[in-house]
Amino acid sequence: MEPGSSSHLNTPDVPVESVPYVESDEFAEQVQGTIECTSDEDIPTLRWKADELITRLEGDPYDNYVVSDFSVKLSRILRAMVEHAESCSGKPAIIYTCATVVACSRKNGEVDRTIESLLQLAKAWLTHFLFVVRGSLPHPLSTQTPSLGLISAFEMIAATPGVDGGAESCDHTLQLAEKIMRRDGFQCVVNGKRDPRHPDVLADPDNADFVSGNLEAVHILRQVFGEVTKNPHSPPHKSIVSTVKILQNYCGLSNITAENQSLEIDALNNGFILENNAHKAFSAFYWTLVPYEGKNKYKIEVLNRRRAHGLNLPGADIKSRIVEFKDYSGEGLEIPHPRYFRTHAAIASILHASGAGIFLDGLLEKYGYDEDSYSVPSFENLLRRIEIHKLREQLKALR
Repeated sequence: MEPGSSSHLNTPDVPVESVPYVESDEFAEQVQGTIECTSDEDIPTLRWKADELITRLEGDPYDNYVVSDFSVKLSRILRAMVEHAESCSGKPAIIYTCATVVACSRKNGEVDRTIESLLQLAKAWLTHFLFVVRGSLPHPLSTQTPSLGLISAFEMIAATPGVDGGAESCDHTLQLAEKIMRRDGFQCVVNGKRDPRHPDVLADPDNADFVSGNLEAVHILRQVFGEVTKNPHSPPHKSIVSTVKILQNYCGLSNITAENQSLEIDALNNGFILENNAHKAFSAFYWTLVPYEGKNKYKIEVLNRRRAHGLNLPGADIKSRIVEFKDYSGEGLEIPHPRYFRTHAAIASILHASGAGIFLDGLLEKYGYDEDSYSVPSFENLLRRIEIHKLREQLKALR
């Protein structure tokens, strides 16, 4: 590969959505062709081919992607995506992931474009998937609704008045949060903190042994888009389409689209109750729940002990802490579905194993959040913020 052929890929000035080959029809057709002709018996061979290509990238000088003061190895992102694909949504996910990596092996005339394509793919997965699911902060609804006490409902853009449904969506979300609160017994499932409406608290409100907390009904998997542009040729729309494809093929959310994500995401079986601090750490993928022996049982897995706040009870051993979901309401309400926790656990593991979590945390904490917004719309938007920050610093230095 000619050094100049991919040097632009590490330049933040270039829009990250510009990954022409891995978003091309030619690339998609090649991936689909490999998927269709791959049986379960072929998976080891396909994975070996993907591993060989990733190993090639590990020795390339452009493997180290630098933005501002932060960096991440793109080969580690590809390897982590392959490593955790099957645990995310089974054999179709590992076939899709490996087929996508293998499709990067290509030549354009006499020039080998494989490394360039692998870099594009790693950046697409970083910016259209990992950043999208990690980049938004928890956004609970107002806690001022008297009937809900301390409940804060889903962090959803669609439930904001004036956006895609307005007050009607907001009412639906509050009702959903109330059902989840009743189903989970007015208690945080991981640290035992209770809502004032917990039966034991109501029976003995002065009992100092009851640990109360600010409880929130939260998504396991959050919505990842706000308003969807109607122009299919616009860069934001193309970016959303790329994200949807990854959610469908990697996460197994086959029914999700940019327009109907709320049908999949805003469901009773994709929500549970957490205390506020535990919620923030869960949404940042600092801890997760992994399937355990027995139905509806999960084990807490901590990936960032320093930041996994809200989990410890006095004397509790996090490693041995098992969470079991039940319907405490007696209303036959649906409990959380394992596929959402599997997906959350896989994403958390990818962020941790690849170093992308530390990379994104650094960028988001320094440039991503401000008083006026809970999230950054896109990675390209984040890069623009970085450039604006640099310009401001330069102007300050001239004063």
